[in-house]
Amino acid sequence: MDNKEVLLALQHIDACEPAIDWVMAHGGSSEQLWKDCVRGDWMFWLIRSISTPEKQKSVDYAIWCANRAKQFASNAADAADAAADAAVYASNAANVASNAADAADAAVYASNAANVAAYAANVASNAADAAVYAADAAAYYEEREEQANYIREHFSCPL
Repeated sequence: MDNKEVLLALQHIDACEPAIDWVMAHGGSSEQLWKDCVRGDWMFWLIRSISTPEKQKSVDYAIWCANRAKQFASNAADAADAAADAAVYASNAANVASNAADAADAAVYASNAANVAAYAANVASNAADAAVYAADAAAYYEEREEQANYIREHFSCPL
């Protein structure tokens, strides 16, 4: 799809304004956009909005996100709660995905786990030092990019 077709498709499924702005500024085709996107949350939302992801891929993604959230949880006390939430989402995804018809629900749980993992990466310590907050913000965006890389590796562009 060319950029104009992508924009129309995103508007049709009510994509968020920042995503539409990014697509417009990028100007590329669907393949180029998929390759260059660093927002895993946007990518998984797009997959869920256009199609029903394969059950096992959704469950695997949820587990991957939960494991990443646990990794970040060791860095901040608040993140431990976020990691536990991610693990619950991953567990729910595995339970819900007992048959192919439930893959869409599993995808929602996987998406929630992805968001919790990103949140866990972004949890700030209570320190007032601006450098700590800058590092946390950098970790948040780095996590989103890691999610995007995972999604590119395991899911096809739905456009």
